[in-house]
Amino acid sequence: MAGKHTKTVLHCLIPAFLIGVLIWCAPEPQETSDIEIPVEKAAENVITPEYVAILPTPTPTEALTPDATPIPTPTEVPIRDRDTPEEIDLTFERFDEETYPEPTPGIFQMGYWLRSEPSRLAERTTWVRYGTRVYIKGRLVNVFNEPWYYISANVDGQDVEGYAQCSTTQISDWLRPTPGPVSLIDVDVIQNPTGTHGPDRDGDGVYVVVLDPGHGGKYPGATCFGVKEKDINLQVGKYLRDYLETHYRNIVVYMTRSGDYVYDEWDPDDDLEYRARFAMQKEADLVLSLHFNAYDGRQIGSMVLVGTNPQVSEQERLFASYLLEEMGKIGLNKTGIKRKRSAMMRDKNGNLMDGYLMVRLPSEVGIPSVIIEHCFMDSRYDRMFWDTEEKINRLAEGDAFAIAAYLNLERIPDPPGSDDDLVDDSGPET
Repeated sequence: MAGKHTKTVLHCLIPAFLIGVLIWCAPEPQETSDIEIPVEKAAENVITPEYVAILPTPTPTEALTPDATPIPTPTEVPIRDRDTPEEIDLTFERFDEETYPEPTPGIFQMGYWLRSEPSRLAERTTWVRYGTRVYIKGRLVNVFNEPWYYISANVDGQDVEGYAQCSTTQISDWLRPTPGPVSLIDVDVIQNPTGTHGPDRDGDGVYVVVLDPGHGGKYPGATCFGVKEKDINLQVGKYLRDYLETHYRNIVVYMTRSGDYVYDEWDPDDDLEYRARFAMQKEADLVLSLHFNAYDGRQIGSMVLVGTNPQVSEQERLFASYLLEEMGKIGLNKTGIKRKRSAMMRDKNGNLMDGYLMVRLPSEVGIPSVIIEHCFMDSRYDRMFWDTEEKINRLAEGDAFAIAAYLNLERIPDPPGSDDDLVDDSGPET
């Protein structure tokens, strides 16, 4: 009987003891808010307007307070649209004008447009057919030292007048091409060019460089391995422009085109005069025309084309030597510095002029201008130097190093930890 009583007492004491332990171990009760959440809505986990209305209003902190300073709208910040062709000054300059006492007869040996002014950019007035008899009434030289004749003719029963460009000094053989091919002529490379650099033409301490990505629009250039030269020229130009502006001081860079367009779709020579006048308008200290070569699939290497104008030819040769030195560092074969005489164009003294308009036209107004043919697009060997975006950018960096060396530009120090210096351009690699 006593044992049964003892079990009863234990059955009562043990639960009481456990309850006491739980109460003693429980955390102190926290203050509760006066917010009462409806049980049925809380169970459904749905926020209603009634629920939002009973929430306390948050106190705004300093970090969340909006700045009272007005943010300028985009229209207040001048932005240069580099993808739109810039307007070009087409002012025509005349000098060395000569009027013939008696009109001199001549014969057009090929079809030709007469112009309203002595320039390829002037308005075309009349198409004169092959074999038309013309009379030369005057002669003048335009800003690019090109001789033009002011002529009259009878076309379809109407008397017309206008300007036509002279290609020979023999008026009776008007526009007859010079017989025989005119090949490239080798020019000496300056070994390890140092000590001199290109001049700042206006003396303001800032160098103006005009980059000319060759071709564009309806003029694709070479097409090899499914790639158009005009596209790769533009890619090099954009990267080169950005690299120069980012890494060097006291330089302003313009591009004759920043998109897939041309200035004149009638004639590529007319388009080149637009580009030359663009460089004149920007008062350029240097013009670099960007190209890639193509021939028979077996040629390799880099080539730089310069002019023959004694006013700038030495500067062009110096810059070309820097370009070839940088292309050699990349691993390209250095084909050399070349120049080419025109097969037809003669100056006012009867001498054959430079065959490449983008070299000749800027040089006639004192701007050094060269063409770089980075490599042969149709060569399977040279293809390994341009078949990726990274390799194309490396070619552009080589151009940048050459420009910086020629103009003696001050480099902006790279930020700490930057690995942007792919090549030490202080001297040849060892």
